[in-house]
Amino acid sequence: MQHLRVGLAQLGGEVGPGLLRVEFVDPGDGYEDVLPSVSVVVGFDEAVDPSTVTDLAFYVEDDVSNAVVGSIAMSSGNRTATFTPSALLTVGTLY
Repeated sequence: MQHLRVGLAQLGGEVGPGLLRVEFVDPGDGYEDVLPSVSVVVGFDEAVDPSTVTDLAFYVEDDVSNAVVGSIAMSSGNRTATFTPSALLTVGTLY
């Protein structure tokens, strides 16, 4: 069984004075039986400054806090970030 935990640190918003809110994470925290080839998609309530969406702000870790190496791409007017692992996730590991 494979679980997924996604970490999100503070990211900079481009629009509005309020705090940036996450509208969705897919797959979400605690999902089970995630495919090893999964990409993690996060949607925000407003545009995000792409320079703030780094591996320190948006990351995937295994159950002992080792970061998964991957890339981050922005889309949908900088309101969606997608993390794609560089290699397949290990089956049976908690992420």
